[in-house]
Amino acid sequence: RSRAATLRFLKRLPPSAIREPLAQGQWSLRDIFAHFVAWEEEAVRRLELIARGRGRRLLFYEDMRRVDRFNARAVGRARRWSWAALLGRAAQVRRRLAQALLRLPPEALHDPTHRYPVTAWLPEFAWTHEQGHLARMRAWWRSRRGHGLPRQVDRQAVARQLKPRAQRRQAGRLHGRVQCQHNRLVAC
Repeated sequence: RSRAATLRFLKRLPPSAIREPLAQGQWSLRDIFAHFVAWEEEAVRRLELIARGRGRRLLFYEDMRRVDRFNARAVGRARRWSWAALLGRAAQVRRRLAQALLRLPPEALHDPTHRYPVTAWLPEFAWTHEQGHLARMRAWWRSRRGHGLPRQVDRQAVARQLKPRAQRRQAGRLHGRVQCQHNRLVAC
């Protein structure tokens, strides 16, 4: 779900907004997307090590300088790719992540022989990480564009369209947003 929500959000934006840095010296939305795709690739690599019985070889980044270097390399590499290539890579990585997870025996998910069990780090490397960034990306867009709506939009028409959503939320059919919980295993 997190990837579908991210792609829906990015699809609504003009290409120039996706490439624009969020602030002086910061990443663009495209860079942020590349960043969490890179962490999913790292999750695939780790799951493959565990599947081969080499879970003890997992390296956890407890030093923020190492995390920053990983992030800088990942974003720098992705900047050489077109947006279409990055989207294709993201889809491929997500498929590989699902396949790697399905190949693991269930007991490997909670195996304490590697430093942290898969259940401790995988959500942050994949979906909660992305959801947290998506919340911040949306906040940036709202602050930049008057709640994300172009000036020519009829706000009353938008309110009428949103009313069914508000009613569903009141009925409890929509889930709340999960915030990104950064810890010493991975950081943005």
